[in-house]
Amino acid sequence: MRTPCDQPCNGKCFTISLRDLQECLWGPTDAESAGAVAATNQTRTPAAGCMKSENCHFYRTLSLTLSLLNAFMSSKFEGLIPLLQSAFEVIDNRTIARDLTAFATEIYSLAYDERLKDRTREDNRKEHELVVLHNTIRIRWRSGRERLSGYPFDRHELRVAVATSLLHDLRFIPRITEERIIACEQRGDLQEAEALRKQKSQQREEHMRGSAEDALKILEEHPALLSDAETKQCIGYIGLHDIWKLGWPYPVSSDWLAVCCLEGDALWPLDRRYGVLADLERKGKLAPTTEELKKQAASNLETQLRAYRRNFAQTKEKFQDNETIFRTTEGARILCELREYWGI
Repeated sequence: MRTPCDQPCNGKCFTISLRDLQECLWGPTDAESAGAVAATNQTRTPAAGCMKSENCHFYRTLSLTLSLLNAFMSSKFEGLIPLLQSAFEVIDNRTIARDLTAFATEIYSLAYDERLKDRTREDNRKEHELVVLHNTIRIRWRSGRERLSGYPFDRHELRVAVATSLLHDLRFIPRITEERIIACEQRGDLQEAEALRKQKSQQREEHMRGSAEDALKILEEHPALLSDAETKQCIGYIGLHDIWKLGWPYPVSSDWLAVCCLEGDALWPLDRRYGVLADLERKGKLAPTTEELKKQAASNLETQLRAYRRNFAQTKEKFQDNETIFRTTEGARILCELREYWGI
């Protein structure tokens, strides 16, 4: 809802989203909306009027509202909002970064209320989605042109990327890790390893299906968030996001956006602040030593980023190295940074 600053609301109540507020303050967020405003033949837009006059009541009210919303959400999300907002610092187009930040905040608020606020250490750390968001936005912004068409990702694809990152793990499951299965194999308990693999497959399928259902519920209850096509693509990615952990050579490079999604999520086990720690916390080690962290990081590299490369043995996919699953240059660059950090 756009309310020109020279037209009072006459006391009428209205609902306005954080994205709406930011658009009123900063102007249309893309050329399409800018053209729509110009087409109304208004002599000035709310943004133009507000930015020219700091005494404008509407401008001051919106500024205060935004400040209060940010303060409220930082408290509500246990201080996670700064982590969310910093994910878009890599984007050098201020308008796109601003629009996606507001969109991500709206999506994350709904996901947090619906499910993420109840996450426990047995599942994952609450920072997971935000670290994945950091990785995927960086990969997509810097490696988008590497896809077959040579075109960068458009705004619709970036919105799908944001929604997928923040909604992909809504259904929690008890985790059977590849590390646990490999440990059984190494001690010769092949029967137990096979039983665990079957349980892992069932759990992952339930997790993907359940996460897709939960994400669809949120998006259907808030239909203005994504278009029908964006919702379809987002739910499709969520419904398959862990299938590469079940032996499938998915995704392939013809769907470059899906490749970027995979890499953003796959980097989590080596994240220097939270990812490695999350695996140790599941084992009951709440204050691990530096050596324990490095050992877990090395295990995660071997059992997750290297082990699944065999899925693609019969494909013609081109990778950035001879051992891991990374195909984008930026994903491979992040991996190198993390390996250097952990010394692995």
